[in-house]
Amino acid sequence: MERAGVPSAPIRTVYAHYFPIWRLSLDNKPLHEDFWALNEQSFDNTFSRDAQKYKHNGGFFRDRPITPPPYESAFWQQRNLAIDILRARRIGIDGFIVGLGDARGTPLARVPLMLCDVASHIAPGFRVVAQPDLASLGSKASPAEVVGLLSDISNCPAAERTPDGQLVVAPFAPQLKPIPYWNEILDEAAKKGLKIALVPDVLAPQRFLKEFAPLSHGLTYWDITDPDSVLGEPGTSVRRLLKGLTSNWLLPVKAQDVRPKDSIYWETRNSAMLRATWSVAIAEGAPSVHIITWNDLSENSEIEPTARTQFLFYDLTAFFSMWFHSGHVPQINQDAIYFSHRSQIIDRSANYPSQKTMELLGRTPLHNEVEMLAMLTGGATLRISMGNRSYDKVGKPGLNVFSVPATHGTPVFQILRNRVVIETVQSNWEITQRPPREDPVYVGGSNMRRMR
Repeated sequence: MERAGVPSAPIRTVYAHYFPIWRLSLDNKPLHEDFWALNEQSFDNTFSRDAQKYKHNGGFFRDRPITPPPYESAFWQQRNLAIDILRARRIGIDGFIVGLGDARGTPLARVPLMLCDVASHIAPGFRVVAQPDLASLGSKASPAEVVGLLSDISNCPAAERTPDGQLVVAPFAPQLKPIPYWNEILDEAAKKGLKIALVPDVLAPQRFLKEFAPLSHGLTYWDITDPDSVLGEPGTSVRRLLKGLTSNWLLPVKAQDVRPKDSIYWETRNSAMLRATWSVAIAEGAPSVHIITWNDLSENSEIEPTARTQFLFYDLTAFFSMWFHSGHVPQINQDAIYFSHRSQIIDRSANYPSQKTMELLGRTPLHNEVEMLAMLTGGATLRISMGNRSYDKVGKPGLNVFSVPATHGTPVFQILRNRVVIETVQSNWEITQRPPREDPVYVGGSNMRRMR
């Protein structure tokens, strides 16, 4: 997006969607008894008003964030928000697109304001883009309410603005309201002295991008969510449409998408979805990208460090973000292994007692593979071992992708040079024959950070 002080051309900017409800800590309790500990593995989903609501989905969550210990201060929430901001900035993320999903004055509505305030104090230059979430606001999304939410965040120094001072607003699912509704918001805000640059984040982009273009400063979209769709149709035609409608376009970047709460998932082929969306953004010269998401653990799309993906998507985002910002492939100065696989072999005919089978969506067919990503300083042999079998591949300097069929057992990953093992890491997870619930989420890890 265009920034103040850079009038000649937009810079390449990386944003990540921040979901206020799923923060690092919701209660500041010891890690073994906090909200995440109670709910990550819970089949009954104890946080729900109806404790049995998600039992037939195998629970609501499949993962949890890497949360710091409790903080003995009234400012524990600000401290955790600061950790998120600094973690994001460290890997080249320029700002958060933060969801506004509840009415003014509620505890959840105060989180985006708190996040923006913390950013303005600890991370100069880190921007916060307001995103009224029409799917979450529902009946609370009156024009007056939305303008009030935007007025509140407009007072924050870190709020994203255009060079001429307009507040950048990126509503999620704006098509849930008609165009006159958005014109009313723009008019009401202007009466209060608040000029808005609208960047709609639409669902069903083939249908709604053109409809929102006339009143928009920029455009983006959310819902193309598997690698075959990104690299083929509908991804190609949507990007062509997007670029034809605006010079200020944001391409979505995504790691994976598994929604136990809805019993649906998309096949992302280990890290292929993340690599495909980043590669398209780089190759097509996108002015900005919109990472979906930083922390939506309810849909397992997060790139933040978590217990099960560890730093896999976080570190890969650092690599591709550097490439995106600079226009050059980052130099690799240290041999490194990253890996991903599932903790079970997904069988679409499998039956889990008292659990609803999850539906595979999208164009990418089901894969059950173990993937090794090797960042190499020079030529080497890549090796994946499971049980009594090993697979080798010749690796070249740079980023290498090596995938083999998943089998039961615990994968081991190695880099060999001159027949000598120079790097090795064993997965933290066994691919088990008897999983207690269906779990299409990819787990991950690296030799760079050993976690248990």
